[in-house]
Amino acid sequence: MEFGAMLCKPKNPACGICPIRLACYAFKYNATAALPVKLKKLSIKQRFINYFLFTNGDEILMNKRGEGDIWANMYDLPMVETSELLSLDELLVIPTSTENFGHDVKISTASEVTKHILTHQHLYIRFITLTYKPVKMSPNWVFVKVENLQKHPLPKPLFIFLDNFLN
Repeated sequence: MEFGAMLCKPKNPACGICPIRLACYAFKYNATAALPVKLKKLSIKQRFINYFLFTNGDEILMNKRGEGDIWANMYDLPMVETSELLSLDELLVIPTSTENFGHDVKISTASEVTKHILTHQHLYIRFITLTYKPVKMSPNWVFVKVENLQKHPLPKPLFIFLDNFLN
């Protein structure tokens, strides 16, 4: 347990037994009732990310992320983000999925949803392996040789998934 959580409690500080009370600003200026100030709780955004993996021999279809979101300028897989967790059947019929992957999507495997925690976001990530190439290629999508993956910056959840998938 951390020191501050045990002694510097806003409603009942334990200044009498605190070893640093003589150097403490709140103790010195009789402000123990006002300090420490509890900061506002962070608003945590829930995001549901469905990654689609397509391999073509020794290449993997990757997505170069843009600016302004998590993992800016890193590489991940083509994905569909949803506002809630959808079943695979529901996911495959939404417009973003059908636009990129067609109406007759063939899935070889789908992982369980894993939770990845960032400071302001909780990501619920699922990896879906396709058996054929998407019907529409986004301008940010590029094939990367497996042997060159280590040259590309990857988010941690993707690195772990690909490491397990390839080994």
